[in-house]
Amino acid sequence: MTDVHVPRLDDDEADASATPAQTVPRAATAASGGHQARGRSFGKIVLEVVLISIGVFLGLAGEQWRESAHDRELAHASLRRFRSEFRANRKAVAEVRDRHERKLKDMRAYFAAHRTQLHAHEVDANLPIPQPIPDTATDPAFFEYAAWDLALATQSLAHMDQDLAFAIAHVYQVQRQIDESTRAITQTMYSFSDELTWLRGVTTYFGDCTLLEPRLVTIYDDILPRLDRAIGDSADGNDVSR
Repeated sequence: MTDVHVPRLDDDEADASATPAQTVPRAATAASGGHQARGRSFGKIVLEVVLISIGVFLGLAGEQWRESAHDRELAHASLRRFRSEFRANRKAVAEVRDRHERKLKDMRAYFAAHRTQLHAHEVDANLPIPQPIPDTATDPAFFEYAAWDLALATQSLAHMDQDLAFAIAHVYQVQRQIDESTRAITQTMYSFSDELTWLRGVTTYFGDCTLLEPRLVTIYDDILPRLDRAIGDSADGNDVSR
């Protein structure tokens, strides 16, 4: 009699129950590996972002430092030019200051000595004015402005001590007051029709000079040591009071 093989259901059930038990750990392992890979990827991205940010920050900081160094160098060069220009301008004023004071005294003495004749000339322009006439050559001080113009063009004034920048600007303001007086007397020189008008005009000019020039010399003597200290040296060591 042929043997009949009857499948054992218990074995099948055991095999079926064993299969899920073996596949679950593999799936869990794969999922865990994926999470770890994503974790490492995210951490790498964060690190790269941080490094890039640090690089950008250092780059900007370096650029700002370079700009700041350039601004300081620009301001320092302007201070040196101001000092050189003020020394030259002070010398120009010192050379004419006493001359203008002397000419003012001569003109005032002339008007005081010839008051009657000059009044008669005002009444009748045909009457000659008294002779001799004092020296009326204006002999103005010619100022340099190149350092100031360059400082405005380069905006270097914004990069230096503002009190010092204000003092520098004040020097040029007083220089311009003298320049305006020189310009006015020059226009009178080429346009007057009566000599007495010229004499009065030049007397006024000498009076303006004797007021403004000593004041300007005092301002020079104040600003030049300040520029020496700001620059950090005394250049050629010249005594600015000479």
